Amino acid sequence: MWNIWICRNAAIFEGAPFKANHIISRTLNYLHLLGKANLIRASHWKGDRPVASLLKIPLPPPHTHKISSKISIVKWIKPDRGWFKLNTDGASKGNPGVAGAGGIIRNHLGQTVLAFQEYLGLTSNTASELKAIYRGVKLCIDSNIRKIWVETDANVALKLISSPSQGPWHLQNLLQQIRNLLSQTEFKISHIFREGNQVADYFANQACFNQHLTILSPDNITGIPKCLIRLDAYSFPAIRIRSINTSNFS
Repeated sequence: MWNIWICRNAAIFEGAPFKANHIISRTLNYLHLLGKANLIRASHWKGDRPVASLLKIPLPPPHTHKISSKISIVKWIKPDRGWFKLNTDGASKGNPGVAGAGGIIRNHLGQTVLAFQEYLGLTSNTASELKAIYRGVKLCIDSNIRKIWVETDANVALKLISSPSQGPWHLQNLLQQIRNLLSQTEFKISHIFREGNQVADYFANQACFNQHLTILSPDNITGIPKCLIRLDAYSFPAIRIRSINTSNFS
C-alpha cells in the first residue's frame, strides 16, 4: 500500500507515469529486505513457498527458531534557522562495483536549495559515501552556504572524518579534501538511519546509471523524490525494523 501511495502521489502531483512495474519492483525489493532480515516467517507463505522461491524471496525453513523484531520511528529533522542541512548517500553495486553519490541541501523550513547525483565509476561503499560528502560540502561552499549540518547514514564515513587519524592510505587524499572544505565552514556532522535518509539514497542509486554529474534545482525535482522531500518537511515518520534472535536472550 505504501508503494502504491508514493507512486499515486507522484502521478497526481507531478504528472509522473503511474506504472504497475514500478510498484511491483519496489514491493519486491521490500519483500527481499524483509526476507534477508529474517522478518518473514515460513507460516506467512504457507502453501505458497514455490511462489516465494520463484520471486527469490528468502524464507526460513519451517519450524525455525523464533525471530522477533524491534520497531522504531525515524524522522528527518529540520536544521535551525540560518543553518542548512546536507544529507548525503553513496551506493556501490558490488563493493567495489558501479557506484554513485547523491545528496540534497535543505533550509530550516525543509525546502530544497539544490540536490545532486554523481556517477563515480567503479569504487567501494565507503569511498562512495565519502565522495558524496565531498561533493555536497563543495556545493554548499560554492552556493555561499557556510553553516552546514552534514548528515549521513554511513557510520564508517562519519568516524573517518571525525577521527584525528589520516585513515586508510587509499582514502587519505579524499579525507583531507573533505576536512579542508569543512574547515572553511561552521559545521556539525551526525548519523541518521537509512530510513530517514531516503531522498539522498534515491539520488545515489539513480546516479549509478546516469554516468555524469547532475545538479538539480527544486523545479527539476519531480516524482518520487519530491514526494519524499514533502514527507520529510512535514516530519512524516519512517519505520525502522530490526530483527532480534530471541534465542540469544533465553
